[in-house]
Amino acid sequence: MQIRPANPLLDVRDLELKSIQYRKTLLSMIKRANSGHTAGSLSCVDILNVLYNRVLRVDPQNPTDPDRDRYIHSKGHSVEALYTVLADRGFFPVEELDTFEQYGTRLIGHPTRNAPGVEQNTGALGHGLSLAVGTALAAKKDGRAYRVFTILGDGELTEGSV
Repeated sequence: MQIRPANPLLDVRDLELKSIQYRKTLLSMIKRANSGHTAGSLSCVDILNVLYNRVLRVDPQNPTDPDRDRYIHSKGHSVEALYTVLADRGFFPVEELDTFEQYGTRLIGHPTRNAPGVEQNTGALGHGLSLAVGTALAAKKDGRAYRVFTILGDGELTEGSV
């Protein structure tokens, strides 16, 4: 089975409009929660938009498909952008974004595998790159064709195992 990106026909203007909506959504999440990392999320939202809407081969209806591409969000302090894109893609209801950083939510302040679509718990600086490399090596060793992507934040480039 080949997994295809959700919207391979989105043109640049469609992606631009989607990024504007993503920015509005993540800023609303941060304001509502009175918690979050605005700059980091705003700085990576365009990349996540293109990855999830044009590049990644993932299926929100089958998020553990062994042939899916993997995305490791090493830049854990920008989780608001990731949650916004995952909700838009259908990994969980958009309304759940209203629970960001609230008691009992799956959407806590760093990526957690409790949130559908999140591959790895991250947020400890400097560990996502190692997770991504290990995941890519596992694919190669197992003869799998999935691809692995990650985004690192500037604050972690001299931390952990980077």
